[in-house]
Amino acid sequence: MYYLGRFAVKLIMRFMFRISVQGTQHIPNLGAVIICSRHISNWDPLLIGISMKRPVSFMAKEELFRFKPLGMLIKSVHGFPVARGANDRAAIKTALHILSQDGILVVFPEGFRNRTQTGLEPLQRGAALLASRSDAAVVPVGIVGPYRLFGKVHIRFGEPFVIAPDAAKKSGTSISEFAQSSILSGMQAVLEETLHDAANS
Repeated sequence: MYYLGRFAVKLIMRFMFRISVQGTQHIPNLGAVIICSRHISNWDPLLIGISMKRPVSFMAKEELFRFKPLGMLIKSVHGFPVARGANDRAAIKTALHILSQDGILVVFPEGFRNRTQTGLEPLQRGAALLASRSDAAVVPVGIVGPYRLFGKVHIRFGEPFVIAPDAAKKSGTSISEFAQSSILSGMQAVLEETLHDAANS
């Protein structure tokens, strides 16, 4: 079901947008991975999913599941609901289970869609929590639009890193604070590269 849904999504995305993908060599072939992406459109998780060879799971705002056809499509490509702005323990439990099974999880640390053209919104704590409670590799992702019909969307995967307790201890901060700052730094760096890609395309 996943690969059928993925094939359908890929056809739709390739028809609607011109997609440029860079840095896929940074995605680990094995083991748990947290993809931490900038969030500019509801299309982001689907576009990221078709850009990788490995199956992925992702959190999607629960409102998207209320329209049953869309909800079924999202579920077919391993999407699961999360209540934004709330401590959704069920979503966190599902996410940690995926990582414990060496899966790839796509999250959007900003929490809400980014309305800026070149920056990041303040990050929520969910991604840092997941990274600090697992041994997953974190891969930051930059996305630059525009998401309009036949518009060119740039996606860049940055280099992976792991939130190591020893490194957190040396930094003099808690592991969750260290994870938060590491994710922010990684996302900012890859966003700058993605903006450069877009400006020179």
